[in-house]
Amino acid sequence: MKKILVFAAAMFAAVALSAQEKGDMYISGTFNVSTGNTVEAQGTTTVKTPGVTRFGIAPEFGIFVIDGLEVNVGVGYSLQKEQNNQGAVNLDPTVKPLYDNTNMFGIRAGLNYHVKICDMFYWAPGVKFLLDFGSTRSQVSVSETSKLGSNTDFTFRVSMLKFEFRPGQHFGIAFEAGNLDYTTSTIKEPDPIDNTKEYKTRNNNFNWNLNYGAQIGFKYYF
Repeated sequence: MKKILVFAAAMFAAVALSAQEKGDMYISGTFNVSTGNTVEAQGTTTVKTPGVTRFGIAPEFGIFVIDGLEVNVGVGYSLQKEQNNQGAVNLDPTVKPLYDNTNMFGIRAGLNYHVKICDMFYWAPGVKFLLDFGSTRSQVSVSETSKLGSNTDFTFRVSMLKFEFRPGQHFGIAFEAGNLDYTTSTIKEPDPIDNTKEYKTRNNNFNWNLNYGAQIGFKYYF
């Protein structure tokens, strides 16, 4: 009986310590790498085409400014690399491969309010502002590149289906099942005839995703 009471007290203390209280801080973020290739064979001839290589990293920091109210900020970087002269390489294997490289940088800031549903489980709706900017450069030779264009995206996001499970003092599991996004994208491309001029295009998009691209994330509290 005494062991049961001690265990129950320890569990209660763990739950109390995992509450979303003023001063609690955490680190989180995302990391991804993907690549691949396609192999085509016809008779004795085999052609290997490299796929798109993608890399991304986006650390995040959050702090509870009052009980239940979390403020978070983050930065991000992503790279997309794709070969642009595969046809020439296929015809002549001595030709060096050339690539188009897209580099993007991001800044994030958001608020989430945590409403306790039951012990260790919270509903955490919130809003987030996202700014992404970068450019694409194309290799025209091994030593020379040209700028294909640049783009800037601004997104305002509302997340109502967002939850968090706090099984312990230092560990949290976040689940997000849908967002409401409004995005403004500005694309600048050089004039193909006069490269001192550029075209500018602006797109406005409204997206509502429900249970599409659901995400699970992990947080470390300290």
